[in-house]
Amino acid sequence: MQNITGKIAFGGIAIGKIKEISKENNVVRRVKIEDAKAEIARFEAARDQAAEELKGLYDKTVKEVGEANAAIFEVHQMMLEDEDYLDSVRNIIEAQSVNAEFAVATTGDNFAKMFADMDDDYMKERAKVGSAVIQLRKHEHPPVSVKNEKFLFHIIRASFNQRRKTLANGLNNSGQFSLPKDKITEGIERLGKGAGVRGEALKLEEFAKLADYLWEQIQEGSGP
Repeated sequence: MQNITGKIAFGGIAIGKIKEISKENNVVRRVKIEDAKAEIARFEAARDQAAEELKGLYDKTVKEVGEANAAIFEVHQMMLEDEDYLDSVRNIIEAQSVNAEFAVATTGDNFAKMFADMDDDYMKERAKVGSAVIQLRKHEHPPVSVKNEKFLFHIIRASFNQRRKTLANGLNNSGQFSLPKDKITEGIERLGKGAGVRGEALKLEEFAKLADYLWEQIQEGSGP
């Protein structure tokens, strides 16, 4: 019998054939290119393909394990739509006449340095992450109690769907809630937050309180 040690990816007992998977050390090389427009087009095609694959993963995961657990794939799709990131990749390809892989890697390094230079401790920690394995532990009971759990998920998703938007604008622009913006702002201010707060500043408990308040307003017919 051979003993194999390593990091645990799943806590439990499994019976079957063992397959050893080693992490490849991929080195991105700088390659000189002649046609920058063609290289940008190749990058755009790869991005579109990745977005389509992520959408398929999201749809499949929603059906199998629910909307909340599938949100990670939606976040990855949003990253592929980040105009600052995309513009940086395009500019490096065009200005330096280099391959798309090198431009993507360079942009990633530049963004990591930008996060590391920020005053925000959370963003500094983000810069240290090259890759990560996330362990998810399912709660025996929901961590918060709300009047409508599905509505809570809609609130959270809408809060992060639009980049650089305040929480009030993100919810108002989502088109998912039949409430005027002043009611949305009122719900946020009831949490002790300013009208210009962003979604990432709220804790789960605060999202739950906001969801309950807005749900009550909808049930009472406080629409426009």
